Formats: sequence, structure tokens, C-alpha cells
Amino acid sequence: MSMATERIVQPPLHHINLKTIRMDEMIDFYAKVIGVKVIFKNDFAAFTSNDDAHHRVVFITLDGMHNDPEKVPHTGLHHTAFDYPSLADLIATFDRLRGEGILPHMSVDHGMAMALYYSDPDGNSVELQVDNFPTQREAQEYMRTSPEFRADPFGTYFDPVLVSQELADGLSHQEIHEKAWKGAYKNEVTAGYDPHMPVPGGVPL
Repeated sequence: MSMATERIVQPPLHHINLKTIRMDEMIDFYAKVIGVKVIFKNDFAAFTSNDDAHHRVVFITLDGMHNDPEKVPHTGLHHTAFDYPSLADLIATFDRLRGEGILPHMSVDHGMAMALYYSDPDGNSVELQVDNFPTQREAQEYMRTSPEFRADPFGTYFDPVLVSQELADGLSHQEIHEKAWKGAYKNEVTAGYDPHMPVPGGVPL
């Protein structure tokens, strides 16, 4: 076997394609949440992007397509995720969306990252996350070797309103992460979170 055939090329993820019967609602949601803009749209497809790529999030609708009211317990894609450069940017996004009435259905400090999970109009879970480590190598090493992570790879819930207040008071990302991991931001809001991520109010029909 040649070196060329033995080598596994590791391509980065380029885009996601979501099936929907709510094309305009989905475009509007992703435009508000992650800033996508429509590159091309016709009756059955919309190609959108939030950077220089020709498309990052695609929506398609086909005749006979319908929603799955039991999608949460079914196998399939659990969620998509988008990465933020700083906790300040992530929480600024939370504050902006909160002002528009869009709230996360769950927020978790996973140890290697802090994340907010939102439900799109079709009930798909969308994660917005920021890394807790300066480099990916450090995050991977933490996941491989940390007894805390091995004991609880899911993490600890936090109320993003409290985190927003702490950022405004001048606490650093590291200080907030350490407090979040110890459960300092758990309250009656986080008590309603569910790791199975059921859509609040059920999946729309």
C-alpha cells in the first residue's frame, strides 16, 4: 500500500443541510442567532452563509415532507454547534437574543467549553459554545486525563443571566468557568433543564 493511500485526509466540516417545511422561519432564526445571509434561494432550497464560504447552512423542502413529532427519542443528529472567540461574545449573543425573546433551552459548562443550547423552529438543537482552554491541545489533554471530566463528562448547568452579570462586574472567563463548574450559577432556571433536550412545548407540527 502506498503512502498516498495510507494517509487519511482530515477535512474540516464545511456545511450542514437541514430538511424543513418552515423555510422562511428557519432562515430568520439562523439569521438572528448566527448571522447567516441568503446566498441563493428558490422554491425548494436556500443556501446561506455567515462567512466567506459559499454556503454553511442549507435548508431544503420537498413535496411530502413532514415533521416528526417524536424526533427527540429517535436516533439521528443530536445538535449542531458554532464556536465563539470569547465568553464575552457568547454572552453578548445571549443578551441580544434574550432581548428578542429567544432563550436557550439549556446552558452547560462542559469542562472544556461553556455552551448555550437553542431550539430552532423545527426543534433542532443548536449549540453556541466557547472554549475554556487557550488551545485545543490543552482541551484534549483535559478530556483525556482529568478525573473530574471522567467522573462527569456532561458538566454543570449554569444560568446565563447570572454569568452575564458576573461578566459585567468584571470577572474573567476563567473565574466564571471555575465558579460554574462548582455549581455557583445553578438555580430555579437550571432546575428545569433536561440533557435529553426535549423542545419546550413539544416539537411543532
